[in-house]
Amino acid sequence: MATDYLGVASALVALVAAFALSRRIDNLSDHLLGLRQLVSTVQETQSEQRRILAELNLLQKALPDLQELGRQLAEARNRQIDLADSVSIAKLSTELGLMQAMEASVAQMKDEQVRIIEMLEDWRADFRSAATDLAKLEPLMK
Repeated sequence: MATDYLGVASALVALVAAFALSRRIDNLSDHLLGLRQLVSTVQETQSEQRRILAELNLLQKALPDLQELGRQLAEARNRQIDLADSVSIAKLSTELGLMQAMEASVAQMKDEQVRIIEMLEDWRADFRSAATDLAKLEPLMK
């Protein structure tokens, strides 16, 4: 059960990291669109140049954050792989225990089957004996 929580936790970490990366990429995309619009309509005024510089500064601030987020994603991915390996080993161990229990149950069922077969063979012998006795009595009943 603890391994399930670890799997869920690692999945949530990956999901949050992916969401954060998506938001950063959306912000970066928005800033790039804004910059393209400014470049296409740029005029030779100082105020337009200041807006372009402001957009460039936002892009410059967003890029280092993306690199850090990429590093964190790589670390999360490695932790997830480690967790998956440990969960797989635990799962295999559990499955092996279940298979051993099933093997014991199958052996017990085989023993029970042999006992039932022996009992049926005894009944068949009893029925044959009873049939023979009935066959002997049949002429007397006529």
